Amino acid sequence: MSRTFEVEIFNPLVAAATAKGEHYKKLDDGWAEMRYVEVTASDEEAARRRLLSRYREDEGFVIRAVRAIDE
Repeated sequence: MSRTFEVEIFNPLVAAATAKGEHYKKLDDGWAEMRYVEVTASDEEAARRRLLSRYREDEGFVIRAVRAIDE
């Protein structure tokens, strides 16, 4: 059964660049702030994996929280 999760994600590399008044080369400045993304998955870990397949850790993305929103 799929559930809907809200994931808090941001990129500290972008945050560091914007704090210095610079722009990160590959991503828009908005990634310096927390974004809230909805994803459907079977459980919290699957939601995390699904997001990290698109927003990869080796590109600097960090997930701060994952929570079910359809309970």
